[in-house]
This record gives sequence, C-alpha cells and structure tokens, in this order.
Amino acid sequence: MAITLIRHTPVDVPKGTCYGISDVMPVADISEYVARLKAQLNIGNKIIYSSPLKRCTILAKEVIGDDFKTDNRLAELNFGDWEGDTWSNIFNNRSESAAWFNDFVRITVPGGESYMQQYKRVTAFIHDIIKPDNDYIIFAHAGTIRAFLAYYRYIPLKDVFSVDVDYATPITIG
Repeated sequence: MAITLIRHTPVDVPKGTCYGISDVMPVADISEYVARLKAQLNIGNKIIYSSPLKRCTILAKEVIGDDFKTDNRLAELNFGDWEGDTWSNIFNNRSESAAWFNDFVRITVPGGESYMQQYKRVTAFIHDIIKPDNDYIIFAHAGTIRAFLAYYRYIPLKDVFSVDVDYATPITIG
C-alpha cells in the first residue's frame, strides 16, 4: 500500500488570511503545478480521492481528469468564526485565541473545531476507505495531510505542524 498525499496549490486570498474550510479558489494559473504533478505521478490503477473544496478538486481534475471521488472528511480544519479574518487579527485581538494557540489539539475554535476533531475525521476516513492491498492518491490540505502523517508515522499531534507540507508536492506514505 502506498498513499500519495498532495496539497492543493496556493490560493487566491490575501496572504495571512485564515481560510480553513472556506471554499476559496486556487490562484489563477496552476499550469506549472499541474505539469509538474503529471510528470511526477504514476496514476496507474490508484484509487483517487479529494477534499470537496474547490482548491483541491480543481487541481485533481486538471491532473487526473474526472476519475476521483470526494469525501468531506478530507476537508481542512473548520476555523469557524475566524474564517476570512487575518491571522494577525486573530492572534492579537481575539480573546479566545491565546488558549487555542497554546493547545490547538484540544481547544475548539469558536464556531469551528479542534485539531483533534479534524484528526478524528481523517482517521475515520482512513479506517473506512484505505485498504492495504490498494494504492491511493489524495488531494487535500496541509492540516489533513499532517493528520495522515501523524497517524502513519506516529507523530504526536502537538508536534505534527513542524512538518513542512508544500503546495502541490507529493508526500508518499508506505
């Protein structure tokens, strides 16, 4: 079994914006990312899934075509009331932000979810979908990919954000 995880391309939002589960668009020109991924990936008979958010499905469609399924459990963290705000404003002006930044694993974002809740979504996907005799390609988000890495590489959730997850760059498990 091999799982190839691919983060979406950069998105068309101002730098420093919190956009988690918001369905934002990728940058206008993703052709360089698509060409690179097509050259790197061996699609073969792999099973392909994507987050349902446009920044992932657009990339998946450009690289793979229509032969993929979406699953809501692959979506990015729901930042609730913080969606669309700037990280600097969240950090400096939100009364609940200090608690979340100190324990993002367990503390729930107002109107959203904690990283543990996202991790449980992703591990439910793993248990329901991933089978040891198949290979997979999954188009997702940095938080989702880190949840896969935490699960398969036994990385503590509090430490998993130290792992770099670059845009449109395959990470393979297995």
